[in-house]
Amino acid sequence: MLGKRALQTAMSNPAMLHCHCRALCGVGGIHRFIRRIHGMPVRKIDEKGFEWDPRLRITVINRALGEQELLTKLERELAHSIELSRIAILGAGSVGRFVAHSLISAGHDGGILLVLRTGGQVGEFYNTGRRIRKQGVQAIDVPTKSENCFLDASLPELCPWSKILNLIVCTKAQDTIPALKRLLKENVIPKEANIVLLQNGLGLLERVKELWPSVEDRPNLIVGVNTHGLTRSAKPFSFEHRGLGTIQLAVVPRDEASGTTDGGEYLEEQHEKYDKAYETEGYEELHEELHDTVEYESSYQTETNDRAYEEANYSQEQSGQEKESSKEKGTKSEKGEVEYSSNYRTREERIEYIMNTLTSNPALVAVEVSYKEILAAQADKMLVNCCINPLTALLDIKNGVIAHSDEIKDLCKLIIFEGTRVIRSLPVMHAHFTDYELRTMYGNVELIWDRVEFVARNTADNVSSMRADLQLGRMTEIDYLNNYMHFQGQKQRLRTPVNRTLALLVKQKAKITFNNDS
Repeated sequence: MLGKRALQTAMSNPAMLHCHCRALCGVGGIHRFIRRIHGMPVRKIDEKGFEWDPRLRITVINRALGEQELLTKLERELAHSIELSRIAILGAGSVGRFVAHSLISAGHDGGILLVLRTGGQVGEFYNTGRRIRKQGVQAIDVPTKSENCFLDASLPELCPWSKILNLIVCTKAQDTIPALKRLLKENVIPKEANIVLLQNGLGLLERVKELWPSVEDRPNLIVGVNTHGLTRSAKPFSFEHRGLGTIQLAVVPRDEASGTTDGGEYLEEQHEKYDKAYETEGYEELHEELHDTVEYESSYQTETNDRAYEEANYSQEQSGQEKESSKEKGTKSEKGEVEYSSNYRTREERIEYIMNTLTSNPALVAVEVSYKEILAAQADKMLVNCCINPLTALLDIKNGVIAHSDEIKDLCKLIIFEGTRVIRSLPVMHAHFTDYELRTMYGNVELIWDRVEFVARNTADNVSSMRADLQLGRMTEIDYLNNYMHFQGQKQRLRTPVNRTLALLVKQKAKITFNNDS
């Protein structure tokens, strides 16, 4: 029987909790864990109720009536520790696979959930044996279940967790808003959550903020800049790590003024049709593939408490206890929105947890920086992407060609010249940098070209994401790169003909490719 000190340690240590308690969706497993550390047998009354010792001051309830247990302070702390240790990853492209693989290989003390777009992807995940594979010279085939860390996959509509307190968004910029909207419809992202955004370009943050108009109800937003060289490999749920980089992370200030960063009204107009197309396509695939996926998932037998739903629907305990309970998940306001309690430690502690988890992971090479530093990193990467991505996509060339062509070099310098003028004019940059700093960082075209050339040489054999998107007839990130430069230039009365031309050409080529595929 554990003593008081050991019990306090267990309360604050998710690793110890997961060694004893594997039920990540519900409090039944927590109750059993408490009884175990008190040396008490679990006495089952019936299929839906348990009898508890009076020393724990637990109210005996009848789950058939849909009532909720009154948890002690100890149980609440245990439940919150478990929920805080779970991480959901939205999107399973090369970046999402890399993040999941890194967390698993480091033995993250908590559950990891891949939130996928279609039922076909979920079925493919299980067909591959629930593994994330890293291809290359130092290939590592990581099983998705270890002592304290295991991976699952789900559609947003079948999310097995009642709350997602840590969400790492790894979708591409053009897919992020519709993907987040699907999760928001399920009311699984409370205001206490941490949301990490790892997208290219500028303009997305304002659109994400618009999903939570009230600052008080907005989750903690963390922006990241990823410089790892990552590509998908031919095998399902595998990736290649071709270039070692870093991930810089910064917390977005709560008082960061809306509308100063990116011209969200333009992006809203540009993507209104795309958002509808995304949702239509996604739900058509969902309806077509959901039945087969449900049958496959219901036949896949996992270990006790490893999955949160049975036969692709929530179990009676899940739906009665967590999905329907107003006390555990929250109460509904007059508008029908779920209101969550704020009993998830302080905001600083929740942010500290996800930051420590990511920055302590050796494979991610993540580092926490100030918001000012992340703005500079975003601008630097955007200038590089504005050169490499559209040119490799339009010319259908690998990245390395960029560094070996004089004609492309001259074209890149024109792109950089226009882009640096736009960046120096952004209100958000003036809010965090002095005029001298902006001139120093973005006043030398040759210096920025050197960065573009460096990246092109280091990723010489890589296929850029925009080139891959055009080859597959998918939407590209052009509205968050060159077209964003054009729009912001218009607002500041700055001419950006080269960036505008590239944006139009990429959009036209995407239409041609899509029509040919159709």
